[in-house]
Amino acid sequence: MEDGVTFDIYPPGRIDWAAGPGWSGTFQPQFFGTLTALLLAWRSNVPIHGTSVEIDGKAWLICGRSGAGKSTLGAALIASGAARLIADDLSLLTGADDAMPLLRAGRPGMRLFPAVARLMEQAGAGTARSEPGNDKLMVEPPRVAPLESIPLAATILLGENEAKLPWQREKLLREHRFRPRWMDAIPGREDRDRVIRRVATVTPMLFVAAADIRDANAFAARANAVLERIRELES
Repeated sequence: MEDGVTFDIYPPGRIDWAAGPGWSGTFQPQFFGTLTALLLAWRSNVPIHGTSVEIDGKAWLICGRSGAGKSTLGAALIASGAARLIADDLSLLTGADDAMPLLRAGRPGMRLFPAVARLMEQAGAGTARSEPGNDKLMVEPPRVAPLESIPLAATILLGENEAKLPWQREKLLREHRFRPRWMDAIPGREDRDRVIRRVATVTPMLFVAAADIRDANAFAARANAVLERIRELES
């Protein structure tokens, strides 16, 4: 990690690490997210670079390229009162071949740009606090119970061209895996691929344009527009 730390992971759960020439003396938050993703992938789970929320007992996985507004949309849905946090940035897909795909509860907080964090505060959906070495603010909003597994309703793709065929959707979802190059190298790829293929086959995808949210009105409007699309999909 930028010459700061080298780490080796041995299944099922041993981690060795060594300081590098760029070691600052402290672990950055990204270090723990990466280690978590790698360890979970060893166990045939699929770490996704996305935000997930629960609405009416079902999970909605929000994916998109960097800067597309995944966390912002998740925050807007939670601030509206319609959703609870499942996981931010690192979402975990799991599921057997004959079972409905599930999303598992992740860490309790969301790292948000200061403007979005303040909008969450204004909506009464958490208190923002700073973290050393991070330009974003941490907010802990209403969330599902720790370790809870929520059945996946659909994937929301931000800023992507619509894909209708299962193989196209599978390809899209594979592109949003957490650290995809590493995921390809870790043993058990076939099991993880089966989970992605099942998600692309048995659950819908909702394609939504990316948006730049700058004020409270746009924040609320974003949530309302996506909630309307969700209700249409469910009806």
